[in-house]
Amino acid sequence: MTYQQELDDARQEVRRGSSGPVVLWPKVAGLNVAVTGTPTWIAYDPSGVTIGSGNATADTVGLVSRLTATVDVSTQTSVGENYRVAFTYTATSSYTESVHFDVVVEPIGTIGVSMNDLMSEQSNAEEILTRQAAAQESGRTAQQQSAILAHRAWSEVRSWLKKKIQQQNSSWPLFIVNREELRNVVAALAVHKMIVAQGMTSPDIREQADYWRGEAERRFAGLPELQFSTDTDAVADDVVRTFAVTEMRRTWGGFGGSDPRSTR
Repeated sequence: MTYQQELDDARQEVRRGSSGPVVLWPKVAGLNVAVTGTPTWIAYDPSGVTIGSGNATADTVGLVSRLTATVDVSTQTSVGENYRVAFTYTATSSYTESVHFDVVVEPIGTIGVSMNDLMSEQSNAEEILTRQAAAQESGRTAQQQSAILAHRAWSEVRSWLKKKIQQQNSSWPLFIVNREELRNVVAALAVHKMIVAQGMTSPDIREQADYWRGEAERRFAGLPELQFSTDTDAVADDVVRTFAVTEMRRTWGGFGGSDPRSTR
């Protein structure tokens, strides 16, 4: 079976003033399906106004389909969350399924954590990943397993970041991400998820899992100040104006004793 990372658990993003893909892996009763005919899509802004429509591209991946809509947001003058694409497709019956996305200053894309990063953190990572990959899907490689874990780790780190941004009275779409600084955080959390996926069958495994989650949280707390851009150049501002029309300088600060796991 051909492997493709689905990205089902990550919010998709399109750069302000441009166009970009929004992807759906259609599922019926929780199972991926192959569609027939020509699927369509309609895009809406956060207030529900239609901003585009068309035929979706249906790619066959293994035995299932991946649908893509290329959404033009060039007429959207501001950034924002909770835009939506409603896909309509046929898989025996007709279905309509929605995917939410954000219009942002700088799309994050991928953080770029690989199996090499996990092996740098834990020397036997390849052995563990190979075993997990074989157990979960025939033909899956250790590299693919590491990509899955890294993506899930990034989704969780993203929720930590978003919580922090909200605490600072700013907005996720204005955030300028530093991939290099975040990569070490995501790598540590991916190792944690790799350890957990072995099964918490012994005190040693539980201790390792706790260590790597704590390490991810420590690295996150040690990141430099958040940066935002209110301009079209995607260059971070020293001082930004929030949607509450309050000017303030962004700093990471600490968690004040709280556990970042509570931000999920």
